[in-house]
Amino acid sequence: MFLMEMTRIDGQLHEVGEKCGIAEAQLHESKDSYEQVKTEYERMESEIEQLEQAIGEVRENLSGSTVLKGKLEGQINVLKEQIHTAEMTDEHLKDRLDSIEKDTQDRLAQKDVYGREREELLEALAGISERKQAAEKELDELRNGMKECSDGIEHGKSEIIELLNNKASVKARQQRFDTMAEQINIRKAKLTQRLLARKTEEEDLDNVLAAYQQELDDVNETIRELKESAAAMEEKNREWRRKYSQTSQQLEQDVTRYHKEQSRLETLKNIAERYDGYGNSIRRVMEQKDRHKGILGVVSDLIQVEKKYEVAIETALGGSIQNIVTEDEETAKQMIAYLKQNRYGRATFLPLTSVNGSGGFKNQEALRERGVIGLASTLVKNDARYDGVTNYLLGRVVVAETIDDAIALARKYRYSFRIVTLEGECLNPGGSMTGGAFKNTSNLLARRREVEELETLVASLQSQIKESRDRLEDIKTAQSLLEEDMESGKEKLQEQYILQNTAKMNLDRATEQKNERETVFAGLHAERAEIEEQLAELENNKAQIAAEIEAAAVREKEIGQENEDFQKRFEEYQTKEKEAAETVSKIALEEAGIRQKAEFAQSNISRIQSEITRFSQDRETLITQAGDAKEEAKQKMAEIEELKRRSLHRMIRMLLSNSS
Repeated sequence: MFLMEMTRIDGQLHEVGEKCGIAEAQLHESKDSYEQVKTEYERMESEIEQLEQAIGEVRENLSGSTVLKGKLEGQINVLKEQIHTAEMTDEHLKDRLDSIEKDTQDRLAQKDVYGREREELLEALAGISERKQAAEKELDELRNGMKECSDGIEHGKSEIIELLNNKASVKARQQRFDTMAEQINIRKAKLTQRLLARKTEEEDLDNVLAAYQQELDDVNETIRELKESAAAMEEKNREWRRKYSQTSQQLEQDVTRYHKEQSRLETLKNIAERYDGYGNSIRRVMEQKDRHKGILGVVSDLIQVEKKYEVAIETALGGSIQNIVTEDEETAKQMIAYLKQNRYGRATFLPLTSVNGSGGFKNQEALRERGVIGLASTLVKNDARYDGVTNYLLGRVVVAETIDDAIALARKYRYSFRIVTLEGECLNPGGSMTGGAFKNTSNLLARRREVEELETLVASLQSQIKESRDRLEDIKTAQSLLEEDMESGKEKLQEQYILQNTAKMNLDRATEQKNERETVFAGLHAERAEIEEQLAELENNKAQIAAEIEAAAVREKEIGQENEDFQKRFEEYQTKEKEAAETVSKIALEEAGIRQKAEFAQSNISRIQSEITRFSQDRETLITQAGDAKEEAKQKMAEIEELKRRSLHRMIRMLLSNSS
């Protein structure tokens, strides 16, 4: 270990020597740099003197440049002062480097002295160490022998004590094993009884578990049926909602149509009551109908015609459709006087007492011709009391299907009677024809029919609206009942869910009890097997105890003989150990003195190495500062050159300006 430390220190000394060489080389380089800076500075001083001469000449020629010259001279002086400061710093650095070099050489010399002294001490220390190791080895061997004897004696004593303790323990164990065997046999008998009881309980629990499982299956089946019923009721509810929506839409359409047709009916009734479309004289007379009971009505109010014959009949009537039917001539006379008196115009009256339509139609064979429908009077309906009026107006008019049929019929009977067609053409006796587009917008015969049809339609719509409303009420009632059934189903389903949860809990609890009992049953079997193993183990332990007692007696005798041998060897080792300990103590004192001197030499070497390292760091710092000073001097010289150049240019410009 000491030699390795010396080798490491020698390596460090070699590294310090190399660093000192590097520091010396750097010191020489710094000196060379200083010489270059000094030469550059002298050149700059020469150039500055030349510049000062040029400035003097310019001063004699240009008196007006005094201020500029003073300013430039001030700047140059400042730069010179800075260069001088740099030179002073460089000189100081050079002195400091020389001092460091001298101190470094002194420390290296001291280091060599201490190194040689340390080598000598290490050689002496190596010899002492070998002696000490030999003495310590001998001492260790003696002490190991003593320890071995002492340990052997102690071990023998401990083993004897252990044998005695084991003997008592073995007897106690033997008694305990006997007691345990008796207890285990008792446990075995009780365990057999518990196994029989558990077997019976397991069979009962299987029956309970089956009952709970059946109960759960029944509840699940009931829940399934209730869900199916709920789904069916939900579908039925959707169907009722759909029907309700359809019925509501139909009701809304019927109500809209009802209001539309009712409004149209009221309009037609108002028109009929006001006799719109009739002549002024007719309306005036009809206004007196309530005052004169003899006024029965206009012809169009007293007859009824099928829709397909309306055009033909109205054509056949012509202006007669507005004739007023009265009870007698007296009523007609009064109304004529009323019209005259009030200047309301003229009107034709048909008193039932004078108009009877006698004479009839003479060409009866014409009614059997092709295309002939019949006499116009036979195509209308009216009260029997008005038959004379209808025969008078229509009893001599033949109705044909088409104009061709009418023309053929008229030609055949030499235009002797009046013929009308379903489309409104009219062939008059004598051969004249009337026809064309039918523009009668006030169909007086259709008005009554339309009123009757609208009354029928409105009544039908009222009935449909009532039926729809009743249907909606029925649907609401059905929905309400269905919702009650659905709610009842939900309640029943909830009850079944509760029963299901209860059944599951009972089943789970029973299953858990079964598992627990199976676990207990398995545990009892395991315990029984364990008891059998314990009994077998107790028998083995008894046999081992007997063998241990016999072996302990033999070992006790052997230990007594071994302890006597260890005691004799121990006394011999003890005498030799005392002599060896004194020898080792003397060698240790001598070694301590030499080691202290070597450590002192090593301490001095370390201190010197630390100082050399510090000198090297200081030298590196000084070299860096020297380089910085050189660079700063170069920068100042460049500034002086720039000032000289600028000053020269300004002077030349001023000379040129003065000369011009």
